[in-house]
Formats: sequence, C-alpha cells, structure tokens
Amino acid sequence: MADDIRDKIITFRSMMGAATAHEAAVDKAAAQKAKLLGGPWQQAAIMARIGNALQAMEDSEQQDGGPNVLTSPQDELASRMQASLADYGRGFTPLGPGGEELKFDTITDPFGWAWSWLSDWSDDHHDIVRPASDDPEPIKNDLHIALLSDWGTGLYGAPVIASTVSGRCDDFDIIMHLGDVYYAGATKEMQQRFLDTWPKCPSIINRALNGNHEMYSGGFAYFDTTLKTFNQKSSYFAWQNDNWLLVALDTACQDFDLDPTQVKWLERLIAKAGARRVMVFSHHQLYSQLDSQGPNLAEKLGSLLYDKAIHFWYWGHEHRCVLYDVHPSYNLVARCIGHGGMPQRRGSEKNAPVDSQMGDAIWRTLPAKKGIAPSAVILDGRNTCIKGEEDTYSPHGYVTLQFSGTKLHEKYFLPDGTLVREADL
Repeated sequence: MADDIRDKIITFRSMMGAATAHEAAVDKAAAQKAKLLGGPWQQAAIMARIGNALQAMEDSEQQDGGPNVLTSPQDELASRMQASLADYGRGFTPLGPGGEELKFDTITDPFGWAWSWLSDWSDDHHDIVRPASDDPEPIKNDLHIALLSDWGTGLYGAPVIASTVSGRCDDFDIIMHLGDVYYAGATKEMQQRFLDTWPKCPSIINRALNGNHEMYSGGFAYFDTTLKTFNQKSSYFAWQNDNWLLVALDTACQDFDLDPTQVKWLERLIAKAGARRVMVFSHHQLYSQLDSQGPNLAEKLGSLLYDKAIHFWYWGHEHRCVLYDVHPSYNLVARCIGHGGMPQRRGSEKNAPVDSQMGDAIWRTLPAKKGIAPSAVILDGRNTCIKGEEDTYSPHGYVTLQFSGTKLHEKYFLPDGTLVREADL
C-alpha cells in the first residue's frame, strides 16, 4: 500500500476504471462478503449498494466538484472506496489544479483493495465520548478563536490556511476544526491530511469536532487518535467565562442528529448559563439556503430555539461561506463556514446581486426562503488556490472570533490572510 496519500485524488473516472479493470476481484470480494452475511443471495444487494456508491460519486463530481479535483460524496461506501483506492493505488499522474490522480490499472492487489472496503462494511462505529461532567471548562474573558471547517483535504486552500494561521499563533487562544477529514477519516487520512498539516501552535488549545466523513470509517481515527493528540477529552464539550457559554456539539456520531443524552446535557448547561450569551459550534447545519436542512437538529433543540436561548451558531458541512441574517423565529445569528479546503463549484449564487466586494472576493445577497432559511450573504469569486480553474470554484478561507467582554468581533479571511469581511455582533 502507498505510504503517502495526502496528494492522492480518486476521481470518478479513476474509480470506474478500477472497478471495471478489476471487476473479477470486486465480484470475488462481494461473494465472500455475501457468504459472511448469510448466503450468496446477499451478493445482489451488495452489488446494488456499490452501484449506488458509484452513482453518488458521479453526482457529487458533476454537481459540486469537478473531474480534476478532490470530491467526495456524502456516502459512506463511496468515501471508503476512495480512501482505500488512494491507499492501494501505486501509479498517479499530476492534476493541473493540484494533487495526483490514480491510474486505475496500477493497483497491486485488486482483491485486497476490494476486500478492504467490503470486509468491515457494517453499522459498527466508535461509541461517542462524552464529557465527564456538566461543568463547562473555564476560559478567559478576552478570547481569540480561529475556526476552520471541512479543511481536511491537505490540498488547495487547506495548507495555505495552515501556514497563515501558524504564522499567527500568538494571536490565538484556540484553533478549532468543525469537522470532515477526507475521504473517510481513516487512520492514514487523519494523520496525513489533518494532523500532519494542522497549524503548528502547540502552546494553545486545539480542538476538532466530529464530521460525517470521520464516521464513514467508523470514527475510530477521530476518537482514538485526534482526541488524544489534541488532549481533547470528549467529542462534545463546553467553555464558559463571565459573559459567554461556548458549546461544541457532536452531530456526526449519530449522523446529522443529536442523541438524547447530549441534548439533555446542552439543556442543563443553558439552564445554568444565567445572562451569558450562548454560542454553538457543530459540523452539520440547522438550516440552509443551498443544501438540505437539519430537521433532526431542529426537532431535538426546538424548545431552546423557540425560547431564543441560543444566540449564535457556527457550522460547516456545506463547502461554502454563508452569513445568515437573524432568524425571525429563533432570534439566532448563524454562519456556515465549510469553505476550508474542499472545492465547491460555483452555482446559481454567482448570479445573485452583489452586496459588497473586496478584491476578488464578492459577497452576494440571497433573499430569505420563507420557512427554510433567513436572508444571507454568500462568499463568491475566484479561488486562486485551485490552479487553472480559479473561476470555477468559490473561495476557500477561515474565520476568527474575538471576544472582549460581552462584545464579539468576527473576521473572514482568504487562505493567505487577506481580510474580506468583518463585523461586530
């Protein structure tokens, strides 16, 4: 298997080429897995699931990514197929925008590749790691946080952001990732695409939230390696000072959802918060202008939302930067900041009216969608980190939050540290 997978890209064409060239190996692995599941009749279901995974890859590439960049669908099996092929493949050719694409006919162990993503195909995953108590960790009143999300590609804007943030270590108290390490958050991916390239600021607090892609490999690398490396005791946690309660949720161990124990924990925290302003961080979105909604999150947190108990919420998952106006029912200010490192093809939003512009960065207005999401501004423009296709993809970037007493100042940066928006909230 390959030693370094950080730059390895598995496109739909390389995946289809591998599946076609090594069809006999895939059939053999599927037959063996079917036997373990109870009988040969299971093989038809396995092959159908593989077909669905391939279709998810094609759809994701056509709708969100592109044929020459790293793209990974929200599909467990497809992501695991990509992760394994990057590991088992031997021959790669450079892609213009960055990274290297697999030559599908250079797999040295076709059966080993197929069996690697079929053998442990199950619903098993790591158990959630919970906080030891309801007491938030104390944090200082004047606080500076750098936020990255969907950053775990090791490519494009991600290493540029890491370098920029590393050069500002003295500015920050906390650096936090809101989740997603690609393709499937497997052990080698977690090490090479995330931990090895994470900003090098050892004297400050580093934290990582759980994302759906981490859970596609069962979450084991996230829970057993990342949490240990960051000296992070649980996958959801809270900080508190005199003015703020900051809560980080795990919305991925139970996919795009919250388990009852976590919900009750959050309710107890907020009940004891007093006059503090409450800010929530998560991987998944509560609502969206351009993607799916979070009905399970809205259902589980309905009383808190309608009681206007949560004041700010930062999430990722969508590979865009969207700043929402105040929600009319929740009185909530929300931000989607999933633009850390995964290429996102510019869609219909590139034709929306211009709100403001700073250099190549264009902020466009999106009108409210009644019953779905408030009005918003979205970051548009060229992505100079994706060479040769700068106009195809929206910009990457990161966010900083400066807390000073009850005041909050947020800043939005391009990967190289260019400031493109700031506001007091």
